[in-house]
Amino acid sequence: MSNSIRISIIVLTYKKFDNLQKNIKSIISQNYTDYEVIVSDDGSPDLNADFIYSLFPGNRTDERFHLITRAENIGTVKNYNEAVKAAHGDIIVPLSQDDCFYNENVLNVIAKAFDDSETNICLGLRKTLDKNEYLPNRYQSDLISEGNSKKIWFRNACKNMCYGACLYWRRDFLLDMGLFDEDYRLLEDYPMIMKCIENGEHIKVISTPTIIWDYKGLSGIPKKTGPLADDQ
Repeated sequence: MSNSIRISIIVLTYKKFDNLQKNIKSIISQNYTDYEVIVSDDGSPDLNADFIYSLFPGNRTDERFHLITRAENIGTVKNYNEAVKAAHGDIIVPLSQDDCFYNENVLNVIAKAFDDSETNICLGLRKTLDKNEYLPNRYQSDLISEGNSKKIWFRNACKNMCYGACLYWRRDFLLDMGLFDEDYRLLEDYPMIMKCIENGEHIKVISTPTIIWDYKGLSGIPKKTGPLADDQ
């Protein structure tokens, strides 16, 4: 497959930069080359820009790598939206600072999944760190692929199957949808995906793992399990 789809990888950061080296390493090891990386920090008081740039090939000279900094914390949702606006790619691929790509072929797999011009949303599998567990599981993946909006909405309302860490979006589609709902501060993926399901938008499931998922959130605090937990 030719590299005809430009991918924007968005890494949102806030404090706790311990895992960023592993994160960036998994990006620059990708076989797919038509991508840009936007690291968008949300006002971390301990931000070390020189350290972040040192992780990029060519340090500050490679035009594919960008660092956005903020004077104050604006919350995950606004930070994500601003990064999407700054992106130049066709596809938005988030990669949480404490996660990493599953292997060096992930961007190829994502780009191929978007070859169909009708596809606006793809969902990858996540392998849980230190566990031989892949989510969404087979039942959930089959249910999503089946495309019955009522069933998917009800099941996702009970337990979030479409986790934002491995939800990939066509950028123009996100812009047309008005981006993520800034009435929320920390919860961007769940309200948007529920809205898309209600609208009958098809979610293409990528049947191979795309990320290794850590339990910790942006600031190093363990991720909570409920879809509304962060905003509660």
